[in-house]
Amino acid sequence: QGPHRMAGLPSARPGGRLLHEARHQIPVERQTAEARRRTCHIEAPERELYDQSVDPSATHNLVADFKAVADTAAAQITEFLHKTGGGSGETTKLSFEQTENLHALGYMNSNSDSSSDADDQNGPDPKQRIAVANLFYEALVDVANERYDESVPILEQVIKQEPNTPSAYLQLGRAYMALKQYEKAVAPFEHLVAKKNDDAFAHYELGCALVKTGKWAEAAPQFEAAVAQMNGSSMMHFYLALVYQRTSRNTDAETEFQNALRLDPNNLSALNGLGYSFAWAGAYDEGEKWFRQVLGTTPGQIEATRGLAYIALWGGDVGEAIQRFQGLLAQAPSDADAVAGLGQAYLAAGRKREAREAFQRAQQLDPGRRGVPQPAQQTAEAARLTSPVLELTAWGGHTWFNNQSGGDTGLRFAELAAWPARNLRVWFQLDNGLSLDNVALVQANRQVRTYYAGGLVNWRQHYTTRLDAGWRELPGKIEQKIVRAEQAVFFRRAYTFKVGGWVGPRSDGRTEWVTHTGIGVPLGERFRLESTFFYSRSGLPGEKQWRQLLSGEYAFKNRWRLGGGLAVGRAMTVSSNASCGLWDRFVNVSVPIGDPSQVQFIFRRETAGRSNGITVIGFGYTLYLPGRR
Repeated sequence: QGPHRMAGLPSARPGGRLLHEARHQIPVERQTAEARRRTCHIEAPERELYDQSVDPSATHNLVADFKAVADTAAAQITEFLHKTGGGSGETTKLSFEQTENLHALGYMNSNSDSSSDADDQNGPDPKQRIAVANLFYEALVDVANERYDESVPILEQVIKQEPNTPSAYLQLGRAYMALKQYEKAVAPFEHLVAKKNDDAFAHYELGCALVKTGKWAEAAPQFEAAVAQMNGSSMMHFYLALVYQRTSRNTDAETEFQNALRLDPNNLSALNGLGYSFAWAGAYDEGEKWFRQVLGTTPGQIEATRGLAYIALWGGDVGEAIQRFQGLLAQAPSDADAVAGLGQAYLAAGRKREAREAFQRAQQLDPGRRGVPQPAQQTAEAARLTSPVLELTAWGGHTWFNNQSGGDTGLRFAELAAWPARNLRVWFQLDNGLSLDNVALVQANRQVRTYYAGGLVNWRQHYTTRLDAGWRELPGKIEQKIVRAEQAVFFRRAYTFKVGGWVGPRSDGRTEWVTHTGIGVPLGERFRLESTFFYSRSGLPGEKQWRQLLSGEYAFKNRWRLGGGLAVGRAMTVSSNASCGLWDRFVNVSVPIGDPSQVQFIFRRETAGRSNGITVIGFGYTLYLPGRR
């Protein structure tokens, strides 16, 4: 059991050369008239013959001097193997549990069908690889003793000398993972997959490394391959479900959780996963059912207990949530997720000082923690709850008119907003966009400012209602009052629906109005797509307009946001008894400047027909004043 017998090296696989060499060390009795010498013959690519009667340490190879004796010994070995069947055998099929245990110890599965003794005889002599095997053994000792930084250069040397060593790639990748150098771990695992593409655990290891680097979408095919090759593994289905859940493939996630439970009805991780999946989607009763099933078999199980506490919090029962989180922390004081959950419950109850202390404690326990995934509307609300109590926003820019000389520059928009309650936002707004974007007003040097006051409220976890009122004075001293409203609904799997519009009666008897409706669809972890239809009437007979907008936004890890959209439509005018096509496209960027502010940029171009149109460039700045932290 010396270091040269380590699994993973080509010379140490089941049925490999070292075992072949060892079982061929058969003493050969030379019957001569002069003496009886006890010789040892080793059948290998480089044959060896030793006279153990005078050379017990086997230091002097006699093959060159006694070739006939070596040939005779080789023939005897062949005959012996033929009679005993020792030269070949049936492949031992390992169960899933055996494969998992071997892999946990660092051994890679071998395909003994792909090699034969005859093949071994034609390859390099195993003795030439003993030095590499000893080096690999040294690295394994470092890994076993958690000296990962010392094992890395040794493993790299092993791979350099013997690049066809899957176990070395496995251990190097694991060492990088233990050192939290996740980007570096990807390459060794990619080599491992290339060499052991039929090994489910190779794909699993690569998938884990990709997850740690935040590449959830890239990790999905690796876990899918692992499941395809080990479809009978409940845990592989569970890991795939987690990846699906994180990439917003919630239906696929629920299916894989169910597959995991079909194979192992007592898979507590899968039961909890289903619980969070339903709770995250807002189906609290269904989520609670799965958590309670876990607690029915394993009373006090931490993950299920935490799940019930979060359901109480997300469902609005703040007092129950606080009690559950406190009880969980009595059982597991170092559970960072439970500490953060308690902080959220305190914040929802208005106990800000205690909430701040809990959040600080959670960061101490797990710096940079991501925490328990939250429903989309809950994530937005959590961000709002920890936002400042006041916000100041201002937008300025310049507008150009097609086929018109010059344009206009000035303030486009300003807002002062406040959060008087945890679920209520109110604002005062000044909208000067009409003054800049209407060519007739610009040519007449007229300002038409619109003033709004209103707010929005989040209620019953799934709804956001927005309502405000405005006033402006149009040319000719025509006053117009405006009422705007919008209702948004959050569905399971982060889908949204909204409907709204505004109506503006004028003092000259006309009433303008606009209505819109749209849906929002998550496409992955960071990208969201929305489709919205607008229809408007000017109050004049036959004068109307419609447009269809498709927009999207991508949220980067550094909190930058990149969005854009394209709208097509048609405008019908009664004065010219004609209609023209509408094209509207825009790109916007939002960049945070530390915690207290952000800057924004927008480029927009709208055309109506062949000649009329505007081009707008705008810059915005938002300042968050200190408040609820």
